[in-house]
Amino acid sequence: MNRQWQQVSGKLILLGYSARDLANSANLAGLKALSIDYFGDYDSKNTGNNISLMRDLQKPFTAKNLAQVAMEQPPGYIVYGGNLENHPSVVRTLATKHRILGNDARTLKKARNLSHISDLLQDSPLQLPATLLHPANHNKGTVDKVEKSWLVKNFHSGGGVNVRWYQKGQHIKKREYLQLHIEGLNLSATFLADGAQSRLLGISEQLIGLEEYGSDAFKWSGNVYPWRSQDPATGQNLWHILAVAAQKLTQSCGLKGLNTLDFILNQEGIHLLEINPRYSASLELMERFDSHSLLPAHLAVCLGDNLSQSIAMLPLGRQEAAHHLTQPEGKTLMKVVLYAKKRIKVEDNQAFLQIKAHDIPFKGDVFQKGDPLCTLIREADSREGCQIEMQEALKELEPTLYD
Repeated sequence: MNRQWQQVSGKLILLGYSARDLANSANLAGLKALSIDYFGDYDSKNTGNNISLMRDLQKPFTAKNLAQVAMEQPPGYIVYGGNLENHPSVVRTLATKHRILGNDARTLKKARNLSHISDLLQDSPLQLPATLLHPANHNKGTVDKVEKSWLVKNFHSGGGVNVRWYQKGQHIKKREYLQLHIEGLNLSATFLADGAQSRLLGISEQLIGLEEYGSDAFKWSGNVYPWRSQDPATGQNLWHILAVAAQKLTQSCGLKGLNTLDFILNQEGIHLLEINPRYSASLELMERFDSHSLLPAHLAVCLGDNLSQSIAMLPLGRQEAAHHLTQPEGKTLMKVVLYAKKRIKVEDNQAFLQIKAHDIPFKGDVFQKGDPLCTLIREADSREGCQIEMQEALKELEPTLYD
């Protein structure tokens, strides 16, 4: 089997708002890497080589600030995570010094262009909700007259940040757009692509706006893997629709590596919200489910292997992941982000260690209401079992944080 992907070890640079999960994936694959992110949490600092914008450089999070630090490193290989997909010009700059192992700037522009995606999928059961990409150019009075709920979204945001309800007559900024609000089940499908072919790898449930964990209405709160359909036939049909859509998107946009499709499922249909053309936070649970990193397969296709060669690197269960859709119960993993419910200062981080949290803060860290505190991951025999364990961890942690 081709081991070309191993050549990146020691030269691998991982970029993202938070790169802890990417760094864990590299560790699981036996790869040495430098992670550059905003937080530089306790576990990132203690388990790998990390540079933090906030902790080490006292800089705010911007894609340009991440790139600046990366450009100061010797030439290497870059894998990026959250938020850089919104900044193709930054990815283009990074490519002048480093080799990008993921989607290039040109591909990002296509994959994040909602007009292009809508046109591409016009004959697919997977459809975008009604969207006004340039509301300033439209008569908002027309929108106001429609008896439906609209959301204001930002082209450069992710994870539900800056999403809000549209209020009649309100000003919409240049980088914002309107999208019809859809009720239903939030899901995410992961696929691997080589620029021409793709293979669906799994479907996760997305957890959105969990108030008990400090989140607000639209903020990403975590995920559950695997998602299991109550009706096996529905699940198998959905898998087929997503696989066909992933193939069409791959061929049109030239997608490479690991990508995800975020969508809402309801009785009316399947509603695509966005393509995340990069390693996503939801992949961590898939890797834990198999005890196997997905990063080598991602690296392999980006280094030139074809899809079948890269798929062969995955465990057999991951290659045939559709069977999870037909199992009513079984091994389940849940990931939840805890957000600060008010302003707090961490006096001691031992409580985070005791509940086996991830993205752990340092002693003395200060958080404002709504800031991410840490991440919890639990495994059980069912979704309900995971929820019970999450609640037990929360009951143990919160008395140490709030009076």
